Amino acid sequence: MGELRVSTEGYSYLPKAGAWVGVHPGRYDAPGGGFAPREVTREGIAYRGVAPWGADNQMPRRLNRMAEENPLVSAAMEFKSLLLAGDGITPVRREMAGGKWRVTPCYEYEEVNRFLEENDMNAYLLEQALDATVLGNVFPEVVLSGDHRRIVELNHMEASFSRLEVANPTTGRISNHFYSARWDGSGDLPEDVVVTPMLPRRRMAETLRHWMGIAADPTGRQQPRPKAHRYIVPVGMPGLGRPYYARPWWLSLADSGWLEFVRQIPHYKQTVLRNSTVIRYHVKLHTDFWRRYYESLGLRTEAEKAKARNQWLSALDDFLSNPENTGRAFLSERVQMGDRLADLIEIESLRSEAGKGGELIAELEETANILAYGMGVHPSLIGASPGKNKSINGTEARELFIIKQAMLQPLRERLLRPLYLVKAINGWPADIHFRISNLELTTLDQHTGAVRSIGNERI
Repeated sequence: MGELRVSTEGYSYLPKAGAWVGVHPGRYDAPGGGFAPREVTREGIAYRGVAPWGADNQMPRRLNRMAEENPLVSAAMEFKSLLLAGDGITPVRREMAGGKWRVTPCYEYEEVNRFLEENDMNAYLLEQALDATVLGNVFPEVVLSGDHRRIVELNHMEASFSRLEVANPTTGRISNHFYSARWDGSGDLPEDVVVTPMLPRRRMAETLRHWMGIAADPTGRQQPRPKAHRYIVPVGMPGLGRPYYARPWWLSLADSGWLEFVRQIPHYKQTVLRNSTVIRYHVKLHTDFWRRYYESLGLRTEAEKAKARNQWLSALDDFLSNPENTGRAFLSERVQMGDRLADLIEIESLRSEAGKGGELIAELEETANILAYGMGVHPSLIGASPGKNKSINGTEARELFIIKQAMLQPLRERLLRPLYLVKAINGWPADIHFRISNLELTTLDQHTGAVRSIGNERI
């Protein structure tokens, strides 16, 4: 008989009962906890407060960790971000021909070419595409020339380090962007924070001209800002009722529990191999369980908590391993999580295959497909098609690839929005537009693996 094991990741193995105990998170953006935005001051300037990203203002950190620690999620995020960036940004000219728009590459304007080259637009696009895919938000920055006459830089600002000021209650506008790598859950501005004015979503170019002083506002509401040289461009990603930070769609995988389930499988299998025994139960504890348990006992020190934790796990081991408890009822407390109730303790009985590590093969196959589905990527496009007879042929893969790129077009238009602001402020020719080139797979009879294309034109 093995001994009770508690891993550094918070999982536990109960040897007598053959039970696996792990913490099961609830909704990652559920209300409650955290802080209420309040007025903060920096260098004598008062701000309305930081709008928290997540209840505790740590949502980007959790999203990054979830994406980094799961190989399927990492592969899907890499695939989607690279596909979103395509083959880079191409300046084009649009012309009407035969009742249809004809799009052709245009490299005739030296100023446009120089701006794209000096600002390394393809690297910028890759960064923006990655943030849009993983975090669901992007924060590009434009930098003005010293004389406030032109935009000379377009920079990527890491979404992980970005927070927004609480909106003006009268106008509904967000005035400032806060940038720091040291955000905590206090609601205070970190010492290293950089504050940058944020442009409005509507009449962006007109407002920037007023702030630059190159055009006068007839209403007098927008005055020049001679000391401001940098501005954040609100790209406006779809937010579904979230005015500050859009919620990435793949977060539903965490809220539903599938992401945590697949994360526990490697620890589970390692325990099976280490203990050479059969695991018959999977016990899921709510993330708030231990805090409530320690508070109910009035425990404060880590030594007291560790002792109480081991005693509780041993009691659970005795309960699950006692044959006299067969058929008995088990009662557990439920707690309110956002708009739904959640169990503090869930006990799941597992099918066993004699402890050879094959207990969750079917579940792993199902989970891999659900994860790929939740991230909007067909499993076959990233190699996640476990099981027999689940591969697809080249024609199907090519069509899936084309369909996925077509679905990314609205997001690509959002990512290109800052370039149209640069075009308007710098006075670039009206017939210049921008497109993100597709990389299209071809059939074997064309004697090439792929071609670049923009719209209906191949490059």
